[in-house]
Amino acid sequence: MFSSFFLTISIISSIVFVIIGIYEVNKSEKINKSEKTMWIISFIFMSFITGLLYFIIGRKRIKS
Repeated sequence: MFSSFFLTISIISSIVFVIIGIYEVNKSEKINKSEKTMWIISFIFMSFITGLLYFIIGRKRIKS
């Protein structure tokens, strides 16, 4: 019972995280189109690893 609840919550939060990341990368004017494409493809196919890299490295550069 609890395992399915936590699995559902984790899947929903992962999807929301990917959507927010893609939105922030798309709205950024500081990175070029090829880098945006790389970030978006990475978010879709490797969301957990890309998310960590995005928050550690990319977000400061993209948002500032």
